[in-house]
Amino acid sequence: MRWRSHALIAASCLYATYHCPADIMLGTILSSLPDRVETPFGPNGLRLLRHRGRSHEVLVWMGVLFVCLVLHVWLMPTIPLEGLPDTLLFLFGGTEYAVPLYLPAFAGLLHLVGDVFTPGGIRLAGQKVTFGWCKTGTLWEVMVAVGVSLAVLGLRMLDSIWGGWVFAGGIPAVVVFLGMERKHLGFLRSVHRKKTVVGEEVYDIRRLMQNYSADVQVSERKSGEADILSEKTGKGLREFVPEDAEEDAEGSPEKSGIEVPGWTSESIAVFWRDMVEPYFDRWQQDSALRCVLSACIRVLSILDEEGDHPSVNLRHEEEGNKPKEVCLLLSRISLRRHSLNVARVSADLLRDRFGERWWLYYPLYLLVSLSHDLGKITVAGTAYSTGSHPVASAERLAEILSETRADEHMQSEVLTAAVRHHHDAYVPGHNPNVKGESENLYHSLLVLADRTARSREVEEAKRMDGFSADADAGVTESAPEDVTDTAAGAEAVLLPPAQMHERLNEKPVSSAVATGNEVCWPEEMSVGQIIDFLKDYINYRLPRRPEYWKSVSQPDGYIYFHMDLLNDALVEVASKACSGMNLYLWSSNDSSLRDKKLIAFYEQIRANKWSHPKIGNGYYSTRFSVLNHNTGKKYEFRLSPIHYTAFGIPLEQIEMQRQQDELLRYITVGRKE
Repeated sequence: MRWRSHALIAASCLYATYHCPADIMLGTILSSLPDRVETPFGPNGLRLLRHRGRSHEVLVWMGVLFVCLVLHVWLMPTIPLEGLPDTLLFLFGGTEYAVPLYLPAFAGLLHLVGDVFTPGGIRLAGQKVTFGWCKTGTLWEVMVAVGVSLAVLGLRMLDSIWGGWVFAGGIPAVVVFLGMERKHLGFLRSVHRKKTVVGEEVYDIRRLMQNYSADVQVSERKSGEADILSEKTGKGLREFVPEDAEEDAEGSPEKSGIEVPGWTSESIAVFWRDMVEPYFDRWQQDSALRCVLSACIRVLSILDEEGDHPSVNLRHEEEGNKPKEVCLLLSRISLRRHSLNVARVSADLLRDRFGERWWLYYPLYLLVSLSHDLGKITVAGTAYSTGSHPVASAERLAEILSETRADEHMQSEVLTAAVRHHHDAYVPGHNPNVKGESENLYHSLLVLADRTARSREVEEAKRMDGFSADADAGVTESAPEDVTDTAAGAEAVLLPPAQMHERLNEKPVSSAVATGNEVCWPEEMSVGQIIDFLKDYINYRLPRRPEYWKSVSQPDGYIYFHMDLLNDALVEVASKACSGMNLYLWSSNDSSLRDKKLIAFYEQIRANKWSHPKIGNGYYSTRFSVLNHNTGKKYEFRLSPIHYTAFGIPLEQIEMQRQQDELLRYITVGRKE
């Protein structure tokens, strides 16, 4: 609701509970408190909380009200007003004014009373509660606000006692109860939900897009084309302009049109021209679709500005379900390009599945496809999110839906669940193989589109010797940068991938110092780069499987690394630092080359006097006994120790980090005799 409606409801409720005029004025001003908590610097300022999230949680405000009431009864602050004019004494209710410490919390609850009638609703124990009687800024909103106010004032006139604290305290409970039981109050809704059959499935259009318009139904034209028709006007979606001419000023797109930013990335510009612009005018004709379109533009803007990050990062265990050679190829594909590829595939899959009706579902599937990997971009700091990117992506999508008010027009939980579980076989509670559970169609199509896009990216990358990471469409040839003028460097560009794989076991031509093995350390990559990479992985456990550790420090001054972590570091750094033959050699995960590369790396460690005395020449690891003092279990691991002085961090600081870890503090590493 808008502020004027909240103010009307709050003022009438405060009057009904026998507050003085000063309290009524103050409470009316404070009635916008839940919205101000979200954006304390104004509607267009910094947003601290998601719209209608925790700031609109009933239990939170009830808890605050309870604390404030206890303080009010305990302190009972009063201000003497002797000597003031009678007009001011009337405002404060007498010659002594009792300061209502509970008033901010009470006004916050009255704000929730108004919001429960809108589609966005409020939250009760994390669950959405709503009547959905009126949309923000419409005539129905004014009528609801006036009706609630008249009902409150009527109760006071009928019974001054019943209309006091008993009534005011019961308003939130009654409203919440009715909101939870809305499925039993079908007579309160002016429009019955219409269902349509899509293929062999019954699909609820109103479930797809809640409150798409005030009066919609799905109809089948004689030509076989599906359309959404208005019961009042008989117009289809293409001609339909909602009667709700004015949207909420606090965040919703203006009816006059949505401003499209100037895209800096050519790939985004081409995607917009081909995949969005043909439907742009049609989508702007409906308030719900305008919000979805605004959310799509917000996601595209993020990809336009920050989409240069790799779409796969080898540091993260989430990507471990793919072969590392495949991950290496995909790591050269930008996040922007992959997201656009998934969106294109989703559109093709929609056409195949729904035929003529595909455009009914396209806006929401487009939004899900574009945002499914947004969690790989952190809000600030590092270039790649270190958490679970599907969860982070779902959270960012929820924030965008809230900022654009799109969550007021749909069941946003369905979309965010599809994104959160797009690496899983199905969404929990929506397993089609379980009786009584329905399929989350957004999730099913997103998983298929993501896998199809990845498969195409890998195949095209394999066919190309060099390719651009952010081409407009498909993979295009481009010469690798910084290719050496040596014969090996030239052959690295000219040889096809199949022949290049055969050359990997041959000793490359390089000016680097030989280590006595078949692999030479490349000049363009320094051991310092590997050490810098490993700094972030000292005393490291896998994020999603914390029972497995990959490195641990010890009081003897050495950090003991698992071999796969060292190999990942070599691959990651080499993929960015090397070129020509060395790029193919050092960024490969060929098992026959791994030991040779690790030996070459450890020779560099030995040359800098960072090696362990138990690791002999021509070796990079040895077996160590590992004891867990907490469980008493003893294991044997092949580990590669590196002295702490290589990292430039005091041993006390490293050991303090290990002692703070609930698992690694109990680990002791000793040489196996």
